[in-house]
This record gives sequence, structure tokens and C-alpha cells, in this order.
Amino acid sequence: MQPLLSRDRRFLLCYNGEVFNHRELRAELAALGRAPRTASDTEVVLDAFDAWGPDATRRLRGEFAFLRLGADQPPVEDPDEAAKLVREAVRDSIRVRVDTDLTVGVVLSGGLDSSVTLLNVRELHPDCVAFTVGAPGSEDMDYARRLTRQLGVPHEVVELPPSAIRLAQIRETIRIGELTEYGDTINAVVSVSLFRRVREAGIKVVLTGDGSDELFGGYPMYHEAGAQSRRLFLHRIRNLCRTELQRVDRASMGQGVEARVPFLDLSIVELAMRLPMSLKLRDGQEKWILRRAFDDMLPEYIRDRPKNPMSYSTGLHDRARLYKPLYPRLHRDFGYDLLEPVRRDFDSVLARCGNDLDRAVADGSARQDYTVYERLRDLAGALRWNAEPRVRQAVRSLRASLPRTRRR
Repeated sequence: MQPLLSRDRRFLLCYNGEVFNHRELRAELAALGRAPRTASDTEVVLDAFDAWGPDATRRLRGEFAFLRLGADQPPVEDPDEAAKLVREAVRDSIRVRVDTDLTVGVVLSGGLDSSVTLLNVRELHPDCVAFTVGAPGSEDMDYARRLTRQLGVPHEVVELPPSAIRLAQIRETIRIGELTEYGDTINAVVSVSLFRRVREAGIKVVLTGDGSDELFGGYPMYHEAGAQSRRLFLHRIRNLCRTELQRVDRASMGQGVEARVPFLDLSIVELAMRLPMSLKLRDGQEKWILRRAFDDMLPEYIRDRPKNPMSYSTGLHDRARLYKPLYPRLHRDFGYDLLEPVRRDFDSVLARCGNDLDRAVADGSARQDYTVYERLRDLAGALRWNAEPRVRQAVRSLRASLPRTRRR
């Protein structure tokens, strides 16, 4: 029941969020003399702040946000200790997010993050099912099918031929997402199709691997930023609410599905801030510490699979890119430009600024769209890709037939 008054009527809380460990907190609060008046997690949030003040945020496990400043904790530089802490934090984050009687879905790309998520969900909540989206013959399909067969996990595959992505799908994605960077919109085209299938399968709750790249150095920009990598890390985290997290939230809730993101639990974010970049990128391998943390659980073919952005690995990126010049017009059609226009992707701005974060942030406040030349070059690439489906299929078949070598 919202809004909710505190017991002494000093505070009023009205919020949109979910606290997954509210039952545990309710028992703690009851022991402190705060017997529950309702079964709502809203009351737990209110009583927690009343009992513990701002420190209550450290006890809440769920989806929420609070504008809080705190002192830095000491860095964790020992690889063994870091791996142990990462493993414990990730497993515990997933544990509280699968505390449900419902069948839990896992968005599985066959990459490191989603595979770690599935492996832990299967142990903690065996009533689970994996969902994978991609073009027929895409890499994601191959890796995801192999992993789910090995684990014995039910697997829903959404095969989406590139030709199925047309202007109507792009328009619907922009309507749902309200996203302002091209890359996020392209990824959302894939996400909307995936979550539509999740809804049709009757699954209400899914876990995703989003956030891991931001936390554990999965993007080239982190490695190229040098001494500014920590500041870039914080910048990316602070902007997730309008980029990747907005994509996941809008695409899932637009289909009536609740997506939970365990990697963005507060405990994991705080831990990631304590890890030096040398533990995130090592021996040319991104997210090294995450691979180390789950080394005994991950099959070698997943552990050593190189990073491949979602829209590329699904084989659908270039089809969505075909309509890229129309994104701003469609954005304006819905009146979204009154809040913020579609703009150049931040990673391209950062690259143009020589990986100088201060310059990129300054340019970002008045970020220009792509030039006509860039548009034509991008469109030519997309047209060439879409005009050569038989050649692409032959290349995929050839790659699939070649022996896989372990990447070191």
C-alpha cells in the first residue's frame, strides 16, 4: 500500500522498486521491536531507514536507487582473494533474485556473463529455462545450445531471420525504448523480440548478465583509457539508467516481463570499484577475474570465448543498422526529442577525443549526430551485408567446421 507513513508519522515513502530480501529484513526489524503492519516490501524499506539510517541501503537487495556519498574502501589486489569475493558476491546476488516459486528464465547468449548467471541459477533454483535469440546459424545459438545440453536445462531458442527485422519492428522498438544512442537502440531491437518470446512462454521473471561488462572491464574503452579507466568506469555506471539498463527495463516491461540484473547488486558494484584494472584485464583477456572466480564451473569453450557484443553475436546487428538513418525521425515522431535527441554513441565520441574523458563528457553535453559521410559509409556497409546472405552463411559454415583453439 503506497504511499506509506512511518510509525511516528514523520516520514512518507512512495517508491517504485523491489527488495528481494524483504522477508529476512522484516524478521530483523521485528526483533528490534518493529512488528510488521503489512506484507509489503515498502514498509520494510521505510522501517529499515528508521532503524538504521542511511546504512539501510547496504542491507537492501533489489532494484532501487538512492543521490549517497561514501568513503572509498581499500583495494583488493590479491587475485585469490578477489576471485573468492567475486564468486561469493555474484552467487549471493543471484540467490536473492531467485527466491520465488515461479519458473525463472535466464537470458543466455552463450557468453561469459549469461553463462555464469545460468550456471548459478541452475544450482540455486533448478526450475529454470534459458532463452536465446539470434539469426539462424549465429554464434550465440551454437554456444547456448551446447551449454544447455550439457547442463540439461530447457532451452527456448528465438530464431530471428534478419529479413524479419523491418521498419515496423524498428519503430516499435524506438517507441518502447525511448533510447537516445544508436547502439542501445540496435541492441533493443534484439531484446524486444527475445522478451516477447519470454512472455509467450509464460515466464514472468528472468535474470540477465547485463552490467558485468561495465563492472569487470568488458569494453575496449576501459583498456584504452589508461589512467582514466576508473573515472570512465564510474561514468558508465552512472549513465546505465539511460543506456543499457533502460534498454533492458523498457524491452522487458514492455512485454510484461520482470528482468533482474544480479551483476548490478550494490555489493558487486562496490566490490568492482575496489578491483584494479590489472585484475579485470590480464594476458589480453577481458573480465579475467570473473573467469577466474568461476573457473571450476565454466566449460572451457565458454571460459575462453572472446567478447562479442550482443547485437553482433546474434547476427542481427547489420540488419538493424540498415535503418539507422531513420532513427532520429522516428524518435521525433513520438515527441521524444523534446526531452533529448538521438545522438552519436558515447564510445565513438570518446574515441574521437583520444580517450580523453573530460573532453568526451564536455562534447557529450552537445553531442552532434553522425555526419552525412559517416551515414553513407555506415549504410553502404549494411547494404553490402544484407545483400550477401549466401556468402555469410557459407562463411559461418566454414568457421563452424574449423577446430576451435584455446585462446590464451
